[in-house]
Amino acid sequence: MSKLRKDLDVLLSTVDALCSIPSMNEYLIGHTRLPAWQKATEYRRVGFQHLAVLVDKLDREESLAIEHELQRSIFASIGSPLLEKYHKEKRDHRVLSRSYGGSPTDPAIKECSVYIVWY
Repeated sequence: MSKLRKDLDVLLSTVDALCSIPSMNEYLIGHTRLPAWQKATEYRRVGFQHLAVLVDKLDREESLAIEHELQRSIFASIGSPLLEKYHKEKRDHRVLSRSYGGSPTDPAIKECSVYIVWY
């Protein structure tokens, strides 16, 4: 098993554990190079109350790949809270929303992270 696959399995288990929180209504997975506090502030403006960084200190391509693979795994989890609690608009359209990741960055700079945000 590749290191990336092991890492994804751990991250997916973390998301699954968070989905077991009874008060969690909806969540989504995202990528950013902003500091967590700044991203959390943006999401609070639209009703999301919590943000947790799943993995950080990644280059842009690593971060985007992990975001994409987590979403792919979530959408394949038919009947599980992983899919049932995923953001309704994204879940219903089954669109993998690999973000553009903002402007390209120097691959040597590991400033990106993958997060989960929920309410």
